[in-house]
Amino acid sequence: MALGLMRWIFDHERYDARYLSAANKAAAAAIGEPTWTEATWLVKLDEEGRPGKFLRASEIGLREKEERPLSTDPDKTYEFDYFVALKDGEPVPVDPYATDPEQAVFGDLFVDGVRLGDFTVKSGLQIIADSAREHTLEEWAEICGLSVGDLEEVAYEFTNHGKKAVADIHRGVSQHTNGFYNVLAWYTLNALIGNYDWKGGLIKLSTYKIDGSAKGQPFNINKADVSQAPFGTSIIRHGEKYDKHTLFLRDGYPAKRNWYYLSSDVYQEIIPSIGDAYPYPVKALFFYMGSPVYSLPAGNTNIPVLADPKKLPLFIAIDPFIGETSMYADYIFPDTMYLERWEFQGSHPSIPFKVQPVRNPAIAPLVPDVTVFGQQMPLSLEAVLLGLAEKLGMHGFGPGGLGDVGDLNHPDDYYIRMVANWPSARRKTARMQSQMRTKKKCASSWKRADTCPRACSIRNAGPLSLATCGRRWFMC
Repeated sequence: MALGLMRWIFDHERYDARYLSAANKAAAAAIGEPTWTEATWLVKLDEEGRPGKFLRASEIGLREKEERPLSTDPDKTYEFDYFVALKDGEPVPVDPYATDPEQAVFGDLFVDGVRLGDFTVKSGLQIIADSAREHTLEEWAEICGLSVGDLEEVAYEFTNHGKKAVADIHRGVSQHTNGFYNVLAWYTLNALIGNYDWKGGLIKLSTYKIDGSAKGQPFNINKADVSQAPFGTSIIRHGEKYDKHTLFLRDGYPAKRNWYYLSSDVYQEIIPSIGDAYPYPVKALFFYMGSPVYSLPAGNTNIPVLADPKKLPLFIAIDPFIGETSMYADYIFPDTMYLERWEFQGSHPSIPFKVQPVRNPAIAPLVPDVTVFGQQMPLSLEAVLLGLAEKLGMHGFGPGGLGDVGDLNHPDDYYIRMVANWPSARRKTARMQSQMRTKKKCASSWKRADTCPRACSIRNAGPLSLATCGRRWFMC
């Protein structure tokens, strides 16, 4: 559908040509744009006419490479090679992050099969237009199961409000084996109308840190003992290049399943990869807060893998219910519901403000209690993880589990420190402490000099001042 909409937009020239022509930061600044694209950058074609890598200035003798300091470590350098765009048909070097107005580059949008030195090139936007025109609008509509009129109407409406239109996508687009490419197509559609970082357009989510890593936050929970951190290749093969992996040396091309160097959390790839035992057989699977059998397109195809002990010898689910996926588990541990637990939801690109929602327990958990590290706690995900850690003697849990920050004997040891890190605690603590001392009391489990004043101050402030008299919470 995204490509069908692009087809109509290209055919009717409803794209933001001014925005797309800005090839670097200096050009974007010159026209008041907060972002820029690679639409005019030139891409090399192979002998079959397929696009490959970006053309670099040194490859055609246009500009030499330069030694530049790394932005992440100024003491180290890297070799920068300029990109290339055509301006009025002539090649010009492009420094993406140049801020000098003299280095602003406004390139030609559509470059098709031009020969530069030893290379035949196209512009990035030309390649996208070619992809959109691989099918007629009627063919795209048939592929989507829609009428041509539907595509025409949506494309017209989408391009009829300047930058105040947006394709806001989530799982319906992304939760597929080709989900990364689906997302890229829809984000490209947004780029065609230049709506990035504009009011009414596509924005980046912004949320307050609560892990203690921000300046002034008191409890850096990232400093836990992580000597037993995860390692190796993930089951979905994310963050690694196949041709650099030992499996490539063994198997060569093609790979048995896709590798995802630029993406992660490819949810729909987990169970099928286990079924194929690729890149390795899986002995045990822990599943939490998810039901791929229900939520994925054709999720029923996961069932034969989940139900086959030869492909998945041990399946453990942590689920408040016996659900469409957890019903195939060997063991199901109960879990708390949203009114019974702490949650820090972060944000979503549809929310323009910087936020950090905090959901606190409103009622005592209705699950059984268990004892872990000598402390009573509700049977839930956290209890299972802490219990396994205690049994296995794992680092990063129990007494001193959070390093200098303190112990991790109970879920509250973790969550209450996150609450205390919440930026509003720093702003409101001084004002609220007197109210806390006179109006409320901290629960006995909170009575530590390090967490009680900050966390109780937030609890008593503003929208969080709700009647929440639950276990290990405030004594009301």
